[in-house]
Amino acid sequence: MSSPAQIRANNKYNKTHTILKGIRFNKNTEKEMIEWLENRQFSPYVKQLIQADMEAHKKQNQDYKESRE
Repeated sequence: MSSPAQIRANNKYNKTHTILKGIRFNKNTEKEMIEWLENRQFSPYVKQLIQADMEAHKKQNQDYKESRE
C-alpha cells in the first residue's frame, strides 16, 4: 500500500505530465466493439490506432501538398 506522501507525489506527477481521456460504450448498440476490446489492453491498442491515423493523415497531407505544386 502506498503512503499518503507517495499518493500525493503520484497525483502531482499525473497532473503535470499526463492527460486522461475517457470513452463510453453502449452495451446494446456497441456489443461487437466491447467484445473486440475484451482480449486487448485498451490503452496501447488505442494509442496504436491513433498513431496509425496520424501517420495516414500526414501522408495524405503530404501527397496533397505535392499534387498542388
